[in-house]
Amino acid sequence: MHSPAANQTGGPSVPVSLGRLDGLVSLASNVRANIIDTGFSVDAMARSFSAKGLTLDDLVTLSGGHTIGSAHCTTFGERFRVDANGSTVPADTAMNADYAGELIRACSAVNNTVSSTAAVDCDEGSASRFDNAYFANLLAGRGLLRTDAVLVQNATTRATVEAFARSEGSFFAGWAASFARLTSLGVKTGADGEVRRTCSRVNG
Repeated sequence: MHSPAANQTGGPSVPVSLGRLDGLVSLASNVRANIIDTGFSVDAMARSFSAKGLTLDDLVTLSGGHTIGSAHCTTFGERFRVDANGSTVPADTAMNADYAGELIRACSAVNNTVSSTAAVDCDEGSASRFDNAYFANLLAGRGLLRTDAVLVQNATTRATVEAFARSEGSFFAGWAASFARLTSLGVKTGADGEVRRTCSRVNG
């Protein structure tokens, strides 16, 4: 089997193993600890990845998945603030000013509040195609989420961002390797898992 979202939008074909078992416990409370929060620093993301045996290169590479899709405005609201004049302005001065203005207009509701329903593309100008434009956008100060933007503020991760911005082939090769490592984490075998009859709940 292959990773369909990346491949169907122009990205690399990545073989993944079949026959995975589902877990025996299904609790929403177990999920949050394994999700990268949009306000995380590079160090916080690195700790989370390292705990699973993944590297900083994996972090940058898998962040490249943001080359497709969109995000609700509420997921990056912390990147803006209301100034003394009551205007919404970027909280992060590294953000491209034109891009900040575009996001403010797209996300505005009333009284300088963020729309709870509006969404914008994660990778401006290329959100329906899996490519390396995401990395070029980061270097131009046009990263949407804070976790995207901080990748260019750390010397180690910035070097990988620059390499992928220069070469889509390098990104695709890196993606295939990192995604394969990601899919091999926590594989359940034998009595540790089951094939669920209904995906949303354990058999019982």
